[in-house]
Amino acid sequence: MGRRAAWVLGIVGLVLAAGALPAGAAGGHTARAHRRRKPHEFDIIYRGSGEFAYDSAVTADNGCTKTTTGDGTFAFEQEWDVLANVSGDSAKITKIDYAGGPNPTGPELGPNRVHFAGGTSSSSCNFSSYVGSFDCTGSNLIPTSIEGIDLIFAKKRKRFIVLPEGIARYKGALTGSDTIEADGQSCDAYKPALPTPNSAFTPITDSWGKIPVKEATLANLKKGHHFQVSISLGHYTVGSFSQYNHGCLGIQDHNPSDYCTVNRDDFSGTFSVHRVR
Repeated sequence: MGRRAAWVLGIVGLVLAAGALPAGAAGGHTARAHRRRKPHEFDIIYRGSGEFAYDSAVTADNGCTKTTTGDGTFAFEQEWDVLANVSGDSAKITKIDYAGGPNPTGPELGPNRVHFAGGTSSSSCNFSSYVGSFDCTGSNLIPTSIEGIDLIFAKKRKRFIVLPEGIARYKGALTGSDTIEADGQSCDAYKPALPTPNSAFTPITDSWGKIPVKEATLANLKKGHHFQVSISLGHYTVGSFSQYNHGCLGIQDHNPSDYCTVNRDDFSGTFSVHRVR
């Protein structure tokens, strides 16, 4: 989770340095009131679903190697109300209000579900409190997002790079068994690392959007009209499958026998913009 948090903070710093406007921020306007046009209002929705699977073997500092096989599905729907001052082909985002999400409103996107199993054998560990097995399931997890950075417009010349967030982490119950004393003999020990414990695999944040939108497209969108962009992993997302070409162990030191392999990392979704007024 530390690596995930550092990655998120890095994204925020990058877009702020580029002149980004995060959700909840408002831009100034110096025009006199009687000359000010009413801002354009947009309803923006980012939704999608995906599947993932991985295997890993990670050795702790005490020399004990824990193996894990995991898989799951995820789904989200995020919505924002966005105001922009428009002049000709130019648009300036002035306000972003979070309207709802990321829990999907309907069942058609599928559940947020994880399953992972594995353990540490006595042959790879001299500490009995670290030896044992686990088999854990989260059937109906509740996705959450990071308040305040769930939608960012980063200006780049005559374009916006729109960064909509999907899922940041999960809440909910894990069921199953864990016989490892160091885990507290509870699947809850893995909650902070959901959905992919014992790895640096990040399928949910890989699916965060990175969509280029021309200022002119936004400025000239007529009231009642909309446009929609189809999204897939590596196509208008911050992550891609290729980033795991060398595995998913992360940057810490590992034993030569350690491994982490991404067997599946699929995502598809849509990003839609509707002009309300």
